[in-house]
Amino acid sequence: MKRAVSAQSGGGTTYKKKGCVPMLAALKKHWKIYAFLVPVFIPLIVFGYLPALDAFKLSFTDASGAFVGLEHFEDLVSDRRLIASISNMVKLLIVSLITGNIPALLVAELLYNMKSKRSSDAYRFMFIVPMLIPTLVIYLVWQFLIFDSDGLANALLAVFGLEPSAWLNGTSTALSSMMLIGFPWVSGTAFLIYLAGLQGIPESVLESCKLDGANFWVRFRKIDLPLLLGQLKLQLIMGIIGGIQAFQLQMMTTNGGPRNATMVPGLWMYKRAFEYGEMNYASAIGLAMFLIILILTIINNKYINTDVDK
Repeated sequence: MKRAVSAQSGGGTTYKKKGCVPMLAALKKHWKIYAFLVPVFIPLIVFGYLPALDAFKLSFTDASGAFVGLEHFEDLVSDRRLIASISNMVKLLIVSLITGNIPALLVAELLYNMKSKRSSDAYRFMFIVPMLIPTLVIYLVWQFLIFDSDGLANALLAVFGLEPSAWLNGTSTALSSMMLIGFPWVSGTAFLIYLAGLQGIPESVLESCKLDGANFWVRFRKIDLPLLLGQLKLQLIMGIIGGIQAFQLQMMTTNGGPRNATMVPGLWMYKRAFEYGEMNYASAIGLAMFLIILILTIINNKYINTDVDK
């Protein structure tokens, strides 16, 4: 019995030592394998980490390179245009999270439940084709063909006997008009992510659901949605990051106007950096945006549980 115990304890010790091999020893032993990662990390460091570190340094210095501490961050609090742009960003972010996920999820469900595979493949192809169109083209189409004073939107209003709207040119309608851009909001990327998640559900689970007599809505609420929490978490994280950083739409259509009605922090940061030449203050805005994104991402990871068993 003692020999057996000692043998078992010895085997456990050996396994423990193997599992705790220092990183340097592993790099030394398998350096040829890790060497293939060097060409990947060199451009990542040069074009990713170094500019970020330089922006971090600029946030705490002035144009001459002198350390100014939190002076730029104190200016953020009193920047009225920045504060107003945060309100616009929050509104656009909330709407984009809703329109970027719910329509794509519903379309994925509809295609997943289609009985004809040929029809499902055809519709899937039609939803993917818009991904090939540059986003800039979509923005210009909405700006000049739909929201123009003589565009499609006002033509539809005239059909119903309504007065034409200023759309992107009105201070009270510009922000809400931006929320309509991209209708019906079925993102090809989100659609494919949700469809792949649905296709990954085991057939045994679906068969059990059918035997229990559950209808579509019961299955969607009890089976599909819980098993798609991983995809939903990914979409929320990417939506939050993109929503806080984005300013391409505002830059191409309204340039933040009229009267800053569509100004967002990303566009204000760009203007302060490249139009006003205030790289240090713009870097402070970028660092503040990074911290907000980091906090929201941590909250998302903490409170959205993707472990179905729990």
